[in-house]
Amino acid sequence: MAEPGGTAAGDGPDPWLDWLLLGRDAGDPAVRSRSDAFLRPLFERLLDQAPVRAGDTVLEVGAGEGALGLLALERAGPAGRLVLSDFSAAVVAHLRERVPPAVADRVSVVQSPVETLAGVAEGSVDVVLCRSVLVYSAAPAAALASMARVLRPGGRLSLFEPLWRFHETAAGDFAGRDLGALAGDVPAVKAVFPAPPAGPGGLTAGALVAAAEAAGFARVRALVEAESGPLPPGDDAQVRQALHGRPNPRAPTATEAARTALPPERADAFLRALEDAVRTGRGRTRSAGVYLTAGT
Repeated sequence: MAEPGGTAAGDGPDPWLDWLLLGRDAGDPAVRSRSDAFLRPLFERLLDQAPVRAGDTVLEVGAGEGALGLLALERAGPAGRLVLSDFSAAVVAHLRERVPPAVADRVSVVQSPVETLAGVAEGSVDVVLCRSVLVYSAAPAAALASMARVLRPGGRLSLFEPLWRFHETAAGDFAGRDLGALAGDVPAVKAVFPAPPAGPGGLTAGALVAAAEAAGFARVRALVEAESGPLPPGDDAQVRQALHGRPNPRAPTATEAARTALPPERADAFLRALEDAVRTGRGRTRSAGVYLTAGT
């Protein structure tokens, strides 16, 4: 399949914005639509477990495109307010352009690292929302302490974090796909990818609970959910995602990794085997994540 445009991981002016606009879905509207449909129930669950109430001031940390926060603002109603925070200047500029004019007077966008939330005043918000952010942080305990700092008394934290180290499948599989005779090339291609974005020592549910306790949260609850199952046959959109999408902003695409790790003819064969595995549904998926709620 034709390779989309875009930059290799880390090569663009801002890899985080590049991932939001292109890397996460390989520039394919069909993949983006499926991803949005997949994420909507997760967003609703995070809002339910906070819960977000009428009149709340809500902070979304590591907001990206702000979809979760804007959904929270709908629940908070006309008296609610929203703060969208991200550490990337480019992402913050993109966020400001995405805020609907109808709610612009109730939305603030700030640039601030998750570890300090320096752009958010102490005791200024009722709810903190966070999805797949701490997994990228070098200091998740400091981030949780900052979230506790900005919450008012009686405030609520609701977050979801993937547990990346659970995702590994059989040694010869690539992203859960069985490449058959090409399995021998999988270790070399995997070696091009950075270590799972899990912070020092790996992000675990136990570590998150301990960090939340240390941050001063009075009530902490964590629920780990894990899933494993066969992969169904894929279509063109799924092939494009498998070959040209990035699993996270720090990672190369499978195509980039194969062409870095292998001679040209073997890289071509590897990518053909990956496409065939996607189309025929050869392989198995594993995923896990932790839902955590806490109160001040």
